[in-house]
Amino acid sequence: MIELKRVYKRYEDKGYQNAVLKNINLTIEPKDFIAITGKSGAGKSTLLHILAGLDVVSEGEFYFQNQEMHTKKAQALSEFRYKNIGYLMQSAPLIEEKTVLENVWLPLWKAKITKEEKVKRAEDLLESLSLLEKKHAKPGDLSGGQIQRVSLARALISNPEIIIADEPTGSLDEENAKNIINLLVNLNQEDKTIILVTHQEEFIPRFARHLMIVDGHLNTVKSAQNL
Repeated sequence: MIELKRVYKRYEDKGYQNAVLKNINLTIEPKDFIAITGKSGAGKSTLLHILAGLDVVSEGEFYFQNQEMHTKKAQALSEFRYKNIGYLMQSAPLIEEKTVLENVWLPLWKAKITKEEKVKRAEDLLESLSLLEKKHAKPGDLSGGQIQRVSLARALISNPEIIIADEPTGSLDEENAKNIINLLVNLNQEDKTIILVTHQEEFIPRFARHLMIVDGHLNTVKSAQNL
């Protein structure tokens, strides 16, 4: 599904080229379930941004379903994200002025379907995440765990093949963190490809593959773990 070949990502810092990712080679198959770990600043979020089409490689090749993504322009990468990627972050940027329901169906704003269909999809997702009774609430009225579930619903609203999650449990208590991981496990069992960055080692055994980034280099730590 996804392949990175000899990928580097560099940023200019005070006139010098700083390599954040170095010679990354990675193949991601459909239905993969991957946890990525590493110290702060190792390049984890940068790697996720490239996989999601939010950033571009400085050198190397990025393929999605055998299409060259490293040659795509911003508009094509935006379309790629919209059609294929659901992105879940630690600090969910929900729009405070909008209701839970409006926040969830917002990514469908340019979809060629009726508003009624958008609302129906959002309500179905909220019901599956035990949040339907909160659909008219504002984000300020929700707990941290509820906000993350709303964010997950929003990430799923366009039915993406790939869920990319950047520290989605980092700000949650133990119970809510476990709930989010359980939801991701269930989504993977429903054939979604999941790629997650985490600092929480206790969740690693739930994943099929464990990758670690050390100083910009990617290493396989563990694979074929039973779910």
